[in-house]
Amino acid sequence: MFISGLDVNTLNQKSNYWIKALNQWFIVNRLHVNVEMTNIMVFPENISVKLYEITITKVEHCLGIFLDETLTWSHHTDIVYSKLMKYVGIFDKIRNKLPLSVLRNIYFAFVYPHILYGIEVYANTKKLYTFKETDNTD
Repeated sequence: MFISGLDVNTLNQKSNYWIKALNQWFIVNRLHVNVEMTNIMVFPENISVKLYEITITKVEHCLGIFLDETLTWSHHTDIVYSKLMKYVGIFDKIRNKLPLSVLRNIYFAFVYPHILYGIEVYANTKKLYTFKETDNTD
């Protein structure tokens, strides 16, 4: 759930309203929100979201998505990049030893999920935030 507000008070009110509305939807659909396992990522920091009078924990990353206070994706893309670079080395070593179909299966099992995971969240951000520019003045 993404919630925005023009000021901290509005954001705080909207956050608490929507977490309660979401909880009601869960109840109607016979589901349960585990408050102890529920986290929020908040900007600015002085927001308090509660459910059942329990304050929901604020985290800096959640479910493998890393986002900093300036709303950039550089930390997240650096982590994805470092994971992918490990696979580049592995593929370089095995590329002539396995058939293309097997290499393709390995790619879709181990590499593709890292690229695809969370892309709905960060893919539409500015290029400046997601990729480091390189100097091509060689």
